Amino acid sequence: MKTKMFFRFTVLMCLFTSSFLLAQSLFNSYNFKNTSLDYVTDVASIALGESFVANSKNHFSFFENPAALSTDGGINTFYNFRSHGWSELAKDLKYFSFGAIINTSLGKLGFSYNYFTTGSLPISISEPDQSFEDINRTIILAYSNHIMDDLTFGVSIKLFNRSLKSVGSVYQVSSSNTILFDFGLLYQLKGFLNKDDAKDKLNLGLSLQNFGADYTEEYKYLFSETVNRWLPRYLRTGFAYELNLILGEKTRANVDLLFTGEYKNFLNPTALEKPDVDYWGCGIEAMVFKIISLRIGGVKSPENSILFDKNKFQWRYGVGLQFPIAVLGLSYPVILKFDYALIPINKTTLENSRNSLNAFGVSLSYNKNLF
Repeated sequence: MKTKMFFRFTVLMCLFTSSFLLAQSLFNSYNFKNTSLDYVTDVASIALGESFVANSKNHFSFFENPAALSTDGGINTFYNFRSHGWSELAKDLKYFSFGAIINTSLGKLGFSYNYFTTGSLPISISEPDQSFEDINRTIILAYSNHIMDDLTFGVSIKLFNRSLKSVGSVYQVSSSNTILFDFGLLYQLKGFLNKDDAKDKLNLGLSLQNFGADYTEEYKYLFSETVNRWLPRYLRTGFAYELNLILGEKTRANVDLLFTGEYKNFLNPTALEKPDVDYWGCGIEAMVFKIISLRIGGVKSPENSILFDKNKFQWRYGVGLQFPIAVLGLSYPVILKFDYALIPINKTTLENSRNSLNAFGVSLSYNKNLF
């Protein structure tokens, strides 16, 4: 009976966990990818192809490059939610993150808490009293400062762990608290235009991610076993080009354009992953009157999953809305921002599978110099 139960559990684990975690293997055939450690949750970045390695204007760009901590100054807080429930059976799969950035005299500091859960899933459809929940968490503390006028250095320290707990079964998974580091550089060019109605700026970014201690997991079922697993390391490099236009002699419409592009290289593939290490992302954002943002972007991935066709360009779309809280009658130098992204996915043959996923976020920025 225990053997039969374990077989059912393994099959469902493959369906609900391993399939969307890119066929990860407990025996290290694959890196443990697409966890809270490396899965982008920032809504604007998602819509622009997850290409914010050089975008210093976004609150959560430090997830991709610690040197890209927001340059707006003051205090910024944010919350992001990204759904991964691609079918009715897996409807509770989700990621979320929250955090804050503060500008100090010693440099910029960023903090985030990143979380993934499968929700409660049945071990066996025929035995609904048996269920499990798979969770992983990443805590990030980032710091950046100028080392030259146009060059910023950043470093992040990360704490990553995972747990799987079951109800009606003795199967459990736990991990050590693994400490990892990110390192990044951001080079800011002055741009090519300096007119009354047109100004621009170009940033170049580079980061190395997830270097540090070995990661181990302990499995408990009929026996206990400790397994060393690989966590993915990445090199990211890319650009962010900002263009501000003032259109019309009378209306003086303010339009901010942002063009981003990124190349991500998977640095520590296993033997099976070596042919598949190149990721590309790009996007365009147009903000009108510094209130409404429209976004479109895409991702090209070497993986096959519910999100990607291998090495094919996948589109994303998004919208943002920001306004001073003063419009609500409150006299505070605070900007409130809402973001939404639509992520088309591959439809499966499973019943009630979805055609798209979504993400949303909210943030607050306090800066007495904004007004």
